[in-house]
Amino acid sequence: MKFCCETFRRLHENAGLREFAVFTARYPDSFVFVLQNRALDPEALPPFTESPMSSVSEMLLNYCPSCGVTLKQFYCEDLTELDKSALKLGMGR
Repeated sequence: MKFCCETFRRLHENAGLREFAVFTARYPDSFVFVLQNRALDPEALPPFTESPMSSVSEMLLNYCPSCGVTLKQFYCEDLTELDKSALKLGMGR
């Protein structure tokens, strides 16, 4: 698969790790691009804290955060290859 830029390729490779990551997820009968940040390693236990803490946060994207390409247009042939729906909050868990 051809990536729009090196940054997007690295972000996609980070999916599921303690990093910023980008992937696609099915929602509901199409695909969305998800920018996700995980604060903890996948096997880590959440720290004890008296305040609420978000260990995973995400937002939906229309454009590459690095080069600005329109994601659905650029990746229209590769949406299933970028699919990591199980990582999206509220899905596959």
